[in-house]
Amino acid sequence: MPLAHVAPVPHGLDWLAAWTFSPYQIALLVIGVEVYVWLYRRVPNFPVRRLVYFIAGTVALALALMSPIGTYDDTLLWDHMIQHLDMTYLAAPLFALSAPVTLALRAANPQVRRVLAGVLNSAPLRFLVHPATAWVLFVGAMWGTHFSPVYEAAVTNDTIHSAEHALYVVSAYLFWRPVVAVDPHSNRLSYGARVAYLFVTMAPMAFLGLAVYSAGHVLYPAYAAAHPGWGPNAIDDQRIAGAIMWVEGGFDLIGGIMIASWAWMRSDVRSAARRDASLPRLLDRLESDPAFDALPADRRRYLSEWVAGADSGRQRRKRMKVVERLARSARSAPQRTGPSDERAATREQSSA
Repeated sequence: MPLAHVAPVPHGLDWLAAWTFSPYQIALLVIGVEVYVWLYRRVPNFPVRRLVYFIAGTVALALALMSPIGTYDDTLLWDHMIQHLDMTYLAAPLFALSAPVTLALRAANPQVRRVLAGVLNSAPLRFLVHPATAWVLFVGAMWGTHFSPVYEAAVTNDTIHSAEHALYVVSAYLFWRPVVAVDPHSNRLSYGARVAYLFVTMAPMAFLGLAVYSAGHVLYPAYAAAHPGWGPNAIDDQRIAGAIMWVEGGFDLIGGIMIASWAWMRSDVRSAARRDASLPRLLDRLESDPAFDALPADRRRYLSEWVAGADSGRQRRKRMKVVERLARSARSAPQRTGPSDERAATREQSSA
């Protein structure tokens, strides 16, 4: 079957000017930006960085579709692979970072917001955006299209090609949502789970690139049948494409893991700062409690240190309740002496 388009033969750096402008692609991108900006203007104090992320994602998608990357995607398989990585590892996470769901909910009037909330809380949509479902959809879309007649058909048919691109962008957006975690999510992942989520993606994506690279025959005959007469032959082109998916895709995921790990450490620092800031207030609350003040000085010191040594704000609040309960018990039963407070606090510490 012939290719959907035959790209011009590049001479020197002429390929840099080989842009292809599609009216319907331009219309869709412009409409998307206009809708986002319209919503953004309706929400006071919505972070400007979210708008920047959306515009950057739109630019990345436009480059993948209309720049020389898009012009030569039906001629060179390795170029086509770069296009797909641009869509899934650059444009999609930028769209996820723009928090479109949060923006739509905040911009909507109460009636529309209730409808949107009902849709978001519906069982089918909760299943669709569940991290496990999103992971399977993304990895399945990549494997399913590259090792099925879909990829060959996409190269020779514009409609199928556009549907393939839409599948990649949507599945990748769903994949990155639980990682960036800026929109409402009923199954929010912890920072450690986000790192693990990206880590377990590396193996299937690396094996996909390796499978394309090591194939002993041409996987997509349309490229071989319409070889332009310049550039690598079909097998070498295929091997370059597989190497790009294997190596560049792996580095993209490693970059995501590093960013998620950095966000995890920053969250721990913020939590520690909040915990430290709340300590004086909690200790003042203890000192102002007559029951606690009635305890012997050594016990007050021990229990104060125990509260201060909590690993989290939640644990600290839990220990505060334990101490207050112990103080009230000691005041109501002053005849009980001995290190019972310490033993009780130790028991509570093991469960806190």
